[in-house]
Amino acid sequence: MTQLLFFIKPLIFLLLFNATLVLITKKQFGKCMPLCFILSALIMFAGQSLFNTFTIGFYFLIIFAFICIPILLFYFIKKKELFKEFKENYFDRGLIAFLVIYLFFFILDFRRFFSAWDEFSHWGVMIKEMLRTDNLYSVAESTLMVHKDYPPIFQILELFWTNLCGKYYEPNLIKCLHIFEFSLFIPALYTFNKENKSKLSAIGTSLFLILIPFLSFIVFDHHSVIDTIYTDYLMAIIPAYVIYIIITEKDKFSYFSIFNIGITLTFLVLLKQMGIPFYLIAIFAFVCNLIFDIFKNKNIWKNKSKKEIILPVIFILLLLIVLPLVQWKCWGNYVETLDLEQQFKLSDIKVTELPSILQGKTGEPYQSVGGNNFIEAIFTQNISTSNIEMSFLQASFICVILFVIFLLINKDKFTKGEKITIIASILIGIIGYTFVMLNMYVFSFGEREGPALASFDRYMDTYIIFMLSLLIMLFFNTIKKEKSWITLSIALVLLLLIQNPAHLGKLHPSLRSPGQNEYELDAKIIMDNLPEDAHVFILGSQEAMIREYFVKYYANPITTNLYYYQFDTSDNIDPEEYVNSIKDYILNYQYLYLKPVDDNFIAKYSFLFKDNEIIPEKLYTISNNDGKIEFELIK
Repeated sequence: MTQLLFFIKPLIFLLLFNATLVLITKKQFGKCMPLCFILSALIMFAGQSLFNTFTIGFYFLIIFAFICIPILLFYFIKKKELFKEFKENYFDRGLIAFLVIYLFFFILDFRRFFSAWDEFSHWGVMIKEMLRTDNLYSVAESTLMVHKDYPPIFQILELFWTNLCGKYYEPNLIKCLHIFEFSLFIPALYTFNKENKSKLSAIGTSLFLILIPFLSFIVFDHHSVIDTIYTDYLMAIIPAYVIYIIITEKDKFSYFSIFNIGITLTFLVLLKQMGIPFYLIAIFAFVCNLIFDIFKNKNIWKNKSKKEIILPVIFILLLLIVLPLVQWKCWGNYVETLDLEQQFKLSDIKVTELPSILQGKTGEPYQSVGGNNFIEAIFTQNISTSNIEMSFLQASFICVILFVIFLLINKDKFTKGEKITIIASILIGIIGYTFVMLNMYVFSFGEREGPALASFDRYMDTYIIFMLSLLIMLFFNTIKKEKSWITLSIALVLLLLIQNPAHLGKLHPSLRSPGQNEYELDAKIIMDNLPEDAHVFILGSQEAMIREYFVKYYANPITTNLYYYQFDTSDNIDPEEYVNSIKDYILNYQYLYLKPVDDNFIAKYSFLFKDNEIIPEKLYTISNNDGKIEFELIK
């Protein structure tokens, strides 16, 4: 019954919300679908910003969705022609594509629970803390341990989805992400699908809508991002979707198109810090395409009043430039106001010093190592999971060649300006994105993660996913009806041929039972015995190491330690001196949770335990006894 509600509640909301958007915009279902997700998150964010609560935004969205029902009843009784127009726009092939996507990912992610480090350390905790506090996870009362400075927009969408479902449940968060990601491809398939009279044919082509990008993504999925709530691929698909609209939309400068692009770009810059480079690529594509349109239609302003010229220009500036950048800047100011630690801080990046740092003349040694390692890696490090190894530059070169071939085959379907816009955008993007990432590894990742090129393949794969997403959208848009099944089948077979067979298992539904792993069991012991505001120091031996983030996630909102999970048991260490050196840190916590420990630990640190009472998987109070730390068993 619970799973049925998880399926029905978000589906009803999205169908009704889209109905209201179709009524207002008079656009087709497929073209409005991405806005359902984007507006839901932005309205919730606006509600929090204005009223310091998510509740008002949530109920506003529910009312906005259901308002279509009385309007449609009125149309059905009094305005038959408007009701007929709504039916034609709503019950299109975009609706079928969405239902196929929704059902596909509900099955695929049926029991797909968290599996990646960052999901436990922060992505999941962010939603839990917003649910608990009815506030952003960045505030002081939030017990989130790391990355409080991260932009919040997608986590707010997941919060909204959780509220719709009525319960926090990990698989629902992953379904939300996947359904949103692949809904961004629906407008691209719409042009082809609308010509199909057969609903069965529309269902079949909608499956291609899922499988072709899905298989393309897992070719560059070293970190199994597709199995997580990581937003890297969403960050890549969104600018591809925006550029697709810029290139293919017939009425691309209409108020709806500009609103759609502007709202989507605002979502993008609030998604991740690295959303800004993709925002700039999208803006470049818009300006480039606009310039070519003006040169092509030199009489575009002829016979137009000043009002007809000025108002659209103001609208473009406000929606595409002012709104996204103001929101991005406001978030940055908000983070600085809270005095949060920032991993990616623009003021830390000193581009003018980069050449001398790379040469080892200035800066820290680790910065030079990180920068040079990055430059070497983009030429040599494999970022593909397929049977064909590819470095970032090799994969980028292949993508550019594919774009050129695609545009030559479809030369009559794109103007010269559109072709130049596409190629220039991806080429400038390759250079710009690579340069940004180089600076990040030199200035932002620190002395450990910088030289090690932490998550290099995930970050560089993201740009490849962006290019592939745009290519796939344009590919769907240009398929000829009479050759569609042949063309789509060939594309699918080619993608299957280059796959590493082991990764095809990602298409298998996840039916894993949640169970109770050791981290959940530890968290349960802690939660059953301590109040929510407790601070717990987890201590164990090297052999029984617990990942403190995992226990913190399951025990949320209880706070656990980030450091000194194991005490030093080496022969040359004086245990009393060691404990004294970290005493101030330990005394920030009220309780100790002791995991199984070895004989070496007991021999060295039993003096800390009252009556030498050392019992694994038990809780102790932490006290300062005349300047000495003492642990006393809670009985």
